[in-house]
Amino acid sequence: MGPGAGGDERRNGAHVARFSQGPLTAPNWGRPRLTIAYETETSATQTAIVDEMKGLVVLAAVLSALVAAGAVGALPSAQAPVAKLKTKAFGQVLTRRDGQALYYWNVEKKVGGKVRCTGSCAAAWPPFLVASRAAVPKRVPGITGLFGVVRRPDGKLQVTRNKLPLYTYAHEGPRQVLCNNVDGWFVVRL
Repeated sequence: MGPGAGGDERRNGAHVARFSQGPLTAPNWGRPRLTIAYETETSATQTAIVDEMKGLVVLAAVLSALVAAGAVGALPSAQAPVAKLKTKAFGQVLTRRDGQALYYWNVEKKVGGKVRCTGSCAAAWPPFLVASRAAVPKRVPGITGLFGVVRRPDGKLQVTRNKLPLYTYAHEGPRQVLCNNVDGWFVVRL
């Protein structure tokens, strides 16, 4: 950029200092800019290092895009709060990580996933609670459905699958399914 381009250029050996007028728009408002460029020969080693750094920048950009898009929840994670269990009677069912079967209540399904099981209902059918939204990825590898949370009337966060709140049954142990189709409660089949 020479004087004819609205700026000034000064040389000092391999260094070039370029001065120009900034654009007349916010946030620059015509403030002068200084650009310093280095004109040197590059070796094969320097070129290889620059190429490697470009690759790292691209990788960082891709990872940032995945995080921003929420796709990280689709990556395998030891933190996923759910698992699946194969049963003889129901096929693959959804469980907590400890193997406790998870259920949904048809009453809540009919009202679009709003929490209706509180008080004595929640004592018999304990809600599947988590400490934060971050503990629940949107997708879990190998398990169908979209996961999330809903805030219960007491303010606690309950895990959902396809927008339905999930519960366990208080009188059931890990790897058991005893109450499918009991009073409108159904085990989550995958």
